[in-house]
Amino acid sequence: MRMHWFKGQQHFQSFFALLSEAQREIPDKELSRWAARELLIGWDRIMQVLKVLKAEDQERTKVELAKATAGERERRKAERDAADAERQRVAAEKAAKREAAEQEAIEKRRAKELAEARHQMQIAATKRREADENDLRDRQEQRLKTRKEHRETPQARPSTRRRVIMQNPDDLEQIKQFQIMIAEGEARWIEGTIGLAQALHAKRQAFGKDNAAFGDWYKKTTLPYGPDDRAALINLGGLEVVRLREILQSTQSRSYELIWQQAKPKLTIVS
Repeated sequence: MRMHWFKGQQHFQSFFALLSEAQREIPDKELSRWAARELLIGWDRIMQVLKVLKAEDQERTKVELAKATAGERERRKAERDAADAERQRVAAEKAAKREAAEQEAIEKRRAKELAEARHQMQIAATKRREADENDLRDRQEQRLKTRKEHRETPQARPSTRRRVIMQNPDDLEQIKQFQIMIAEGEARWIEGTIGLAQALHAKRQAFGKDNAAFGDWYKKTTLPYGPDDRAALINLGGLEVVRLREILQSTQSRSYELIWQQAKPKLTIVS
């Protein structure tokens, strides 16, 4: 039925199109008689049908306009959603690029700082090695000179044990090497500490009760430790090597006084 109704609408539209052309040729007063004579339809009936068609056209127009409006709203909403998604995508890409650039800058700065630190360490190590070599050469020359003088003047040799110990450059050189190992960091700190502690302990035992002589000798070592750390090192040097190594491996402290206080055995070694 709906199909027939639509077909009827099309026929009506064709009819009224032709009627409109006839109206332009026939005076208004003659239209009623012309319709009755030619169309066999009363003019009033034609007007009623025209009103019905106009009402139907208006309703159909409203429906189509509502559909078009809804479609336009959906289209605009889809366009807005697409625009929002595109803005979000662009913002995400910019944020990712900015983050990548910042990370790259941080990595470059770290690499530069690391390279500079390594360069400075190499320079310092070279200077330290050159200084040690020069110092060792000077000591060797001095030792050779001293031996030569001793051979030429035997009476000038020290006659006391204290003098022999104080003027032995090998002891001081050994102390210095241990101190260099300690300064190089974690890798050699333990071995340097063990060597230094044993050397100080042995030297303290060698001087016996002559505290003044030991103090004079200690000044020549130029070690940076105060009385408490020095006493702690001497006491640690009297321990078994295995025990001392275990103590140093198990501590995070670099204070020899604190290390000795924490690991002090029941029988304290008198320093």
